[in-house]
Amino acid sequence: MNKVLSTDIELFAAALSQTYVVVSIDDMQENAGIIREYCDKYVKIGDSWFSRNMYEFHIMTR
Repeated sequence: MNKVLSTDIELFAAALSQTYVVVSIDDMQENAGIIREYCDKYVKIGDSWFSRNMYEFHIMTR
């Protein structure tokens, strides 16, 4: 199962637990890793920033 992270609390929980997050746009994987930082408009995975409006952030669940 694929869970989309969209709210601040979901991103916070993923960052806090150091959950591996997949970044995608138009169903194409762009990057993956642990959330380092986030704000209202962007999420930082590794050394790259991704717009919350353009990209989707997923975790794999059972």
